[in-house]
Amino acid sequence: MSIGFMDIVTALLSIIALFGLAMARIARTENRKPSSAWAWAVLFFAVMLRICLGGDGFAWAAFALMRDIGLGLVIASAALWLDRAKPMPFFVPGVALLLAWGGALMVEHSSSAHHPGPGTRDGTNSGERPDEPTTELLLELGPDDSIEELQGILSKYGAHAERAFPNVTLDEDEDLAQVYLVTCPESVSNDLMAALRGDRENVDHLEENARVDLIPNRPGSTRGTSGLSPFSNDPQLAGQWGLYKTNTGAALSLLRQCKPVREAVVAIVDTGVDSQHGDIEKVFGDSPGDHDRNGHGTHCAGLAGAVTNNGLGMASLNWEGNYIRITGYQALSASGRGTIESVSQAIIDAAEDGADVISLSLGGPYSTPPKTEVDAIEYALSLDAIVVAAAGNEDVDARNTSPANIPGVIVVSAVDQNGKKAIFSNVNTSLARPIAAPGVDIISLAPGGDYVSLSGTSMATPMVAGLLGLMRSLDPTLKAEDAYGILVDTGVRVDDSRYVGKVMDAEKALRALGACSNQEPSEEG
Repeated sequence: MSIGFMDIVTALLSIIALFGLAMARIARTENRKPSSAWAWAVLFFAVMLRICLGGDGFAWAAFALMRDIGLGLVIASAALWLDRAKPMPFFVPGVALLLAWGGALMVEHSSSAHHPGPGTRDGTNSGERPDEPTTELLLELGPDDSIEELQGILSKYGAHAERAFPNVTLDEDEDLAQVYLVTCPESVSNDLMAALRGDRENVDHLEENARVDLIPNRPGSTRGTSGLSPFSNDPQLAGQWGLYKTNTGAALSLLRQCKPVREAVVAIVDTGVDSQHGDIEKVFGDSPGDHDRNGHGTHCAGLAGAVTNNGLGMASLNWEGNYIRITGYQALSASGRGTIESVSQAIIDAAEDGADVISLSLGGPYSTPPKTEVDAIEYALSLDAIVVAAAGNEDVDARNTSPANIPGVIVVSAVDQNGKKAIFSNVNTSLARPIAAPGVDIISLAPGGDYVSLSGTSMATPMVAGLLGLMRSLDPTLKAEDAYGILVDTGVRVDDSRYVGKVMDAEKALRALGACSNQEPSEEG
């Protein structure tokens, strides 16, 4: 059982009370008439304090009292022995209680000896049946608290804990640094949560490590943009209507005459990225998510920064690969599923690796966003990353979707070829930073060197992320708030802007930024 503040208080009160009773016994042997009422009162108060405020339940209160009273009786017996009084009436029960406490402690430790220690995330607990389902919780402690202070509760319910984000220090973020991933048998999860929430001294926040999914794609079709002049030599360009809709040709005409101040890093937090795809291999930066067994992350990566004008596949805003470097962080599995912890860890990693823009085409139906995810995004923003998230594809209000509803996030809805809200797209104008981009029949990369057309706000989001990355490459000092201001000021109002905000315009955004200001306006290529 852990040693916390209440343990120290009750132990001291018990020792004081029993020492007082010993002194009363010595006085009686000297024919004095001492009062022991105060000692009994203190002992009663210590017992009630342990039972009522211990936080671990009655059984654990009794367990602690065996230790407290046993220790008090042994100390009192020593005082009697030094005064040549009879110590045995105090010593024998004291030793018996301490032996009983020690035996119970050994049983507790042996029952939890097989629990995985810190650093394991296998989702199992060997104190339970191998096939017993488990639940994961995210437990946030106060900055001055220790997980050891909760070990009694964790052991009682067969749970184990490890730091969720060990790479974050207290100096960097005192909330994230104190988050623990707790795994327990599903059958006791409600009782464990109640017990942890009862420890208000140590526990600042507790939530389930709930599921997060990729924003599901919808199959797209390839629709040509016949009659429009090509602006690069990429063979898939004829089917990329979204680039024409966002004035990308004129933007690329500017970029041909420019040089970036530096490459900007756009991090795709998703299912990973096929870093060997020929249309992105040149611009993929060293990062952990360099494989993709799902395809969602690879599709997003191409829209954010596939090499343009390389005579291969598709085009993006990344002219000849000079402006944007793509990195991948696998927050979701091959099935497209993750958790609050896995997404938050990927966001933290991307931010600490220096991402200029973090693209999130994922989410969950949380009207109140998970605090751990909020903290991760706030941490990324504090490290000067711009965070972009998909509004979602349920045709509802994005204020009920996280991470779209987290303050500071740029939220992207999707429009179709006619500038209308895509029939599936969530609306985003109830949130602080709405913007829209093409999201219907969008061609991009598929693992293994292929290309595929998909629809969704997942596709619109990395288009915006790519434009923001381009802006950062031309002005590395650009802040997130100012970048969003440029997107809105230069965006194109459409009939459904009251639902999805303005549609991004790449050329106007670059001109507002002052990029390539020596160039004359050009016609859409």
